[in-house]
Amino acid sequence: TGEWGDRLVSRAMNYLGTPYRYGGISPKTGFDCSGFVYYLYDAVFGQRIPRMPHDMVREATPVARSDLQKGDLVMFGYRGAITHVGIYSGNGQFVHATHRGYIHSGRARTSSPPDAPPSSHPAGCGGRHV
Repeated sequence: TGEWGDRLVSRAMNYLGTPYRYGGISPKTGFDCSGFVYYLYDAVFGQRIPRMPHDMVREATPVARSDLQKGDLVMFGYRGAITHVGIYSGNGQFVHATHRGYIHSGRARTSSPPDAPPSSHPAGCGGRHV
């Protein structure tokens, strides 16, 4: 993942504080969690990935938590559904669009992030290479 992961995370950090907007895919109007990831992959690599988290997970390769590298997707779910996605930024941290209203960098945990949607209660965290 190396260099491309660094590029993706570096660009993602530029958007810290960007407003949250349900369905959003633009830094001008705001992002939701998957819209943020979707936008970044296109902006950084010119790569179109699926827009919705449940489609992202189907196209990505599973990664053990201990093998996460910068740029990997970190996905959270509940009852078999992916409900939240962010980008692993290293050292147990990930960057994501939160329901609290902004792009945020926080700690990736084995349960849902504290500011994930209420439907994301304890379900676990999984990583994916795209």
